[in-house]
Amino acid sequence: MQKARRHQIALVAGITAAATALVFTVGTAANAATLFSDDFNDGNASGWSTSGGTWSVSSGAYSQSGTGASAKALAGSTSWTTATASARVRANTFSGSGSRGIGVAARVQSTSSFYALVITPTAVQLRKGATTTLASAPFAATTGTWYTLSLSATGGSLVGSVNGSAVVSASDVSYPTGRAGLLANYTAGTFDDVLVTDAAGLSPSQPPSSPGS
Repeated sequence: MQKARRHQIALVAGITAAATALVFTVGTAANAATLFSDDFNDGNASGWSTSGGTWSVSSGAYSQSGTGASAKALAGSTSWTTATASARVRANTFSGSGSRGIGVAARVQSTSSFYALVITPTAVQLRKGATTTLASAPFAATTGTWYTLSLSATGGSLVGSVNGSAVVSASDVSYPTGRAGLLANYTAGTFDDVLVTDAAGLSPSQPPSSPGS
């Protein structure tokens, strides 16, 4: 009887702990306010401003078809501080190597001053501006494959994740506020399901997940 009672107590304790964790998780998620979102299902890109490239909305997604420019699309408020910008991203054509890549941006102050999380054919990079790399990790991005990218900016902390796994991080305080953005640096690509919240992102403790979505 004592053994059975101990088992019941342990079971109740386990259920209570799980319920507490669930409540904490739900509560944390509920505290994240949406600052901006766009799934492009309305057939337009209202609220976006572009620089370089050729941008268009088609089949419920936002595409940039050129490979000859550092193309950017920006949205949101220049006063955003803590923000996590995420989007589904697909590279259709990489033009060459080096700084070529596609990704999302946070704290965009101008077309040359921003933080970005970018995937290339060989790496995932956390960048300051178009070409300065703050952090990098090996990653083989495949054209035609969707990836979910997320860049979190909290104070001086920057964390980038791919498919839900935090892979790169850095500290920098050059840009304390700014808009969100989409980047296609000499790369033709497609974006969808853009979401910007005021919550901090993941901690950089998980390995990158396998390519694909």
